[in-house]
Amino acid sequence: MFASGQILNQDPTHRTFPLLRLPYYLRLCVYEQCTPLTLAKLACTCRQTRRDLHENPSIVQRSLGYIFIIDTTGTSPYSSAPSQSIRW
Repeated sequence: MFASGQILNQDPTHRTFPLLRLPYYLRLCVYEQCTPLTLAKLACTCRQTRRDLHENPSIVQRSLGYIFIIDTTGTSPYSSAPSQSIRW
């Protein structure tokens, strides 16, 4: 129900999540406030959020708590990153 008292008469399977109705630049502002874990979860929710985050990897890299670790010992299975690293 909306503030005006109107009921939304849409099939729940076809409604768009409110975040996706925001303009692109506002979605990017929202993503910039998220933690790396939240961004990973958002990237798994739908194609649009995944595409937004893939097109803007700096959002993930600048997120609070993001750490890029380079293994200089060669003991990590991902020591030859980025080819074997986990990708968004």
